[in-house]
Amino acid sequence: MREAVVLKSNRYGIQLHLNPDLPFVTLLDKILEKFQESDKFFKDASFAISFVGRKLSEEEEAAIVETINEKTNTHVICIVEEDEIREEILKRKTEASMPQIPEYDPTEAILRYETVKSGEVITAEQSLVVLSDVEAGANITTAGNLIVLGSLLGNAWAGSAGKEDVFVFALNMMPESLRIGSLVYSPSLEKHAGWKDRKKKNLPKVAIISQGCVQIQYFEGRS
Repeated sequence: MREAVVLKSNRYGIQLHLNPDLPFVTLLDKILEKFQESDKFFKDASFAISFVGRKLSEEEEAAIVETINEKTNTHVICIVEEDEIREEILKRKTEASMPQIPEYDPTEAILRYETVKSGEVITAEQSLVVLSDVEAGANITTAGNLIVLGSLLGNAWAGSAGKEDVFVFALNMMPESLRIGSLVYSPSLEKHAGWKDRKKKNLPKVAIISQGCVQIQYFEGRS
């Protein structure tokens, strides 16, 4: 027979696995019993709570929280939805797998307002921000970072003076060639980088040196 209530703790708080078939009044009594049994362990603790296995109304969720807070020595501070937990776990795993982007001072960057046309050559001794596109056949070389607030379709070289703690960012990154420091990223390796088949989504990307090679990653910013 399935248990009425299973209580589990995790890094997000307390998770209650609830029997979906019991009448709610009976279930509420079982929840109180479970917390009273664990009272010594959770005494004076404050935590978030989430519910698994049973769809609850707002009134039922409130009744559970009120019962726990009033009749035990524990305190529920908030209710966390399971989707929020899954989203947070996914976010942490994704961020953990992404290389960290080097920091830079945007006040030291040079601004380029116009599109860099095909055949045009741009050289900068510091970071460069292009507020438009870099066309195919264009060439940009910068000793610092390169930020393209449009499409990067031409040839780009960041860290031309030998720096490797720099990055290349573009809202739409499909370069003919890409280089950071002394390392070259070849477009022929796109299929191994995992984003060639999805580039039509036109998501921002950032290129940095990680694990001894130039890597291109989707960029979602940092909270």
